[in-house]
Amino acid sequence: MQLIENSFFEPFTEAARQRLVASINVTRHGPGEVLFEEADPPDAVFLVLSGSVALSKRTHQGQAETLARVYEGEYFGEMGVIDHLGRSATASVETEATVARVPGDVLMDVLRREPSAASLHFVHRVSEYLRTTNARFIAQVLQKERMQLVGEMASSIIHDFKNPMTSIQLGIEMIGQSTQDATAQRYCELILGQLRRMLAMAEELLAYSRGSGELQKERLTVRQLFHEFRVYNEDFLSRGNVALSIEAVDAEIEVDRTRFMRVLQNVLNNAVEAIGDASGGISILTSIETEGTLRIDIIDTGPGIPEAIRSRVFEPFVTCGKRRGTGLGMAIARTIVEAHGGSITFETETGKGTTFTIRIPCVV
Repeated sequence: MQLIENSFFEPFTEAARQRLVASINVTRHGPGEVLFEEADPPDAVFLVLSGSVALSKRTHQGQAETLARVYEGEYFGEMGVIDHLGRSATASVETEATVARVPGDVLMDVLRREPSAASLHFVHRVSEYLRTTNARFIAQVLQKERMQLVGEMASSIIHDFKNPMTSIQLGIEMIGQSTQDATAQRYCELILGQLRRMLAMAEELLAYSRGSGELQKERLTVRQLFHEFRVYNEDFLSRGNVALSIEAVDAEIEVDRTRFMRVLQNVLNNAVEAIGDASGGISILTSIETEGTLRIDIIDTGPGIPEAIRSRVFEPFVTCGKRRGTGLGMAIARTIVEAHGGSITFETETGKGTTFTIRIPCVV
């Protein structure tokens, strides 16, 4: 976008705009770059010309809690420039961004010379920011209470599951060892695999509720991963009358096999649920991008994600029109993908379907 089109310039007169533009320095930043840290001296206002920037604070546990995201056409950092206190949050680039920096001393001098409307505009912005932050804080407190309950539930489920699961596992292993029938052995392996997945799901829920969980990475090929994924889902998809096509590239990745399989499963489950009773298809396409990243596109022919929840798809407890589910599936999926150093995004269109895109590093 053009610099002058940023909403920052709205309240200023033409002469003030020209002076501000003359003082601006425009720079490009890659994902993860920090523009300023919490408590840094507030010496500038930042205008986002492209991409997005996250504003976050550290919790008592040292984790970064995102307060807000700033997108193209918006600006941030004015609060510190006005009150002259340290930065109240850390600003870091989420997607590759072009950012314009307006020096704080220039802005304050311009405001002193401008009509009162410009100053009122910034007072309104600060008030709006405080209201939003307060509402977000209350929502986070409520969410943490809900997550605590989820953690207690998951812990109870795991405890109750382990004894009967162990008995079933031993029984299946004995059956597999006592027969020479190849079909029976294959089904025994399938049952064992699904048992491990059930326990892993409960463990993943527990780890997510606690904000913890270390990855157990292993090297495998993309074809291995998706062969296993197809085998586990054959019966599930056939019952749902959903066709699955997979194109797996010849590449290697290092992932926590169980957890990454959980990501794929969560997206697949949502796609099957969206297609519902109508016959439809799901395609999984993989490709290697120029920067050595594996791209996975999971495409469904469903009705598309409802507009009401599109902006909150990856938030906990968000669900719409599903017959079952906790609303945690996509929140867990994003956590796992980001733990692998990757990203997950989506594109959707009403009546035409949805595409989830996962990017993770390849083994070079």
